[in-house]
Amino acid sequence: MTPLLLFLLGCAVTYLGTVSAAFNALMRLSLRIHAERTDRDDALGPYLEDPRRLFIPVRLLISAVTILAAALLARVTGVEPGGFPVLVLTIVAIVVACEHLMPLLIVRQDPERVLDVLLPSFDAIAGVLRPLTSALLRLGTPRARRNPSGVRGNGNGNGHVPHTPPPAEKAASAPAASDAPEAGDTVEAAQEGQARELLRNLADFRETMVREVMTPRPDIIAIESDATVAQLLTLFRDQQYSRIPVFKDTLDNVQGFVFIKDLMLKPGASHTGPITPYVRAAHFVPETKRVPDLLKEFQRKRLQSAIVVDEYGGTAGLVTVEDLIEEIVGEIRDEYDVEVERIVEEGNGSFLFSGSVHVEEMADLMKVDIEGHGFETVGGFLLSRLGRVPAVGEHLEMDGLDVEVVETEQRRITRVRMKRLEPVTTDTAQPA
Repeated sequence: MTPLLLFLLGCAVTYLGTVSAAFNALMRLSLRIHAERTDRDDALGPYLEDPRRLFIPVRLLISAVTILAAALLARVTGVEPGGFPVLVLTIVAIVVACEHLMPLLIVRQDPERVLDVLLPSFDAIAGVLRPLTSALLRLGTPRARRNPSGVRGNGNGNGHVPHTPPPAEKAASAPAASDAPEAGDTVEAAQEGQARELLRNLADFRETMVREVMTPRPDIIAIESDATVAQLLTLFRDQQYSRIPVFKDTLDNVQGFVFIKDLMLKPGASHTGPITPYVRAAHFVPETKRVPDLLKEFQRKRLQSAIVVDEYGGTAGLVTVEDLIEEIVGEIRDEYDVEVERIVEEGNGSFLFSGSVHVEEMADLMKVDIEGHGFETVGGFLLSRLGRVPAVGEHLEMDGLDVEVVETEQRRITRVRMKRLEPVTTDTAQPA
């Protein structure tokens, strides 16, 4: 009987160690943000909000199981001087094998999947220990967090009893007092949401390629190398860019960049002269380069922009430091930028998308699954599905979406209207 009980206790330690190891693995920033991005409402959600809810019961249960195992082993060995080393070595072996080694082997492939399987049963077990867990959580929570206002009982924090206002003042101040915590909670929730969004952007930033953030080739504003200074100044005045690429014959042959600052430093330059004396060498990067690597390269070489080339050496686009930073903090606009909404909600589940919107952003908003490769934008998604350039006003049905082509520019899709063919259903609680 005792060997069977020891085996069951070993299984229990392995189970608890696996839950703990899987959750520890999920605490890595990228994996945790991926799990949180799915807006989970299952058993994992509360533990992601406060990991101590999981760690405290796990440690309590492992301690209890270890004590039971030690008691059983003591019964077997009799805890005589000769049996004491055997007892110690056996407990160490159980802890190392069942609490650490086997759980790590189980969760190393997919910790989130392991938690999906184990958490329902663990949640039921942890429910028994919930009162003790709550008490330990209160002990481990700083008093300032439990009582943000700093008020203790009827005092004001300095040992003095606060002045009691007359009833009329109480009535007048009651709404304001009740609104204050709600306003504070709203601000705190907004700040937490912004911080979470920033962390998500940072996690995505690590895996983003340059081709996903660059200005595509058709949108590049450039000037030919045989242009005059007067033509360049006119282009600067019309487009209001501080740097403009210079090419010879085609955009695949970029010679460099010309800076408006260089022209301003030579006010006496002839407007009929060529621009070639002002051309600075361009920096070229492959479109498959990771954004974090490029940002470090920009910092190291003190660069502000680069020409992006494809696998055949042709110009694929243009990337700037601002493009890279916007992947973390969001869109950066100055006083000269024209406000153009990339996504417009029109009501009744209908959205107007720019053709440059990332297809994953569109799929998340429309709650559809988009399968396929070779495209990254909404425009590319439509071209890939159709195999042709659609006409303005054309209605299409694909991937569970009703699509209307609103605007095109030459062979590019610039605006589309989308609506789900089947409305998204949400679970609503039925009144009792």
